[in-house]
Amino acid sequence: MLLTDHYIYAQQTKQQGVVNIIFTSDVHFGIRRPAFRGDSGVISNTVNSAMVEQMNTMPDFALANDGGVNATKAVGAIDYLIVT
Repeated sequence: MLLTDHYIYAQQTKQQGVVNIIFTSDVHFGIRRPAFRGDSGVISNTVNSAMVEQMNTMPDFALANDGGVNATKAVGAIDYLIVT
């Protein structure tokens, strides 16, 4: 947000009222997974990279036709990423 003498400028999302959040946890560094996607002894960087790759597909992901908010529409831009 930019505040000037008489105006406030702020970035607006494509759709007012809808905030897209990716919430994830348990990101680990320096460990090995005994098995991951058919491979063995996989380092954490490979697992974390796969997670980011999946996150990057979310804007184009079409929501289910379940009567919910934006049903059947693509998710669109991600506003926040929360990692715990």
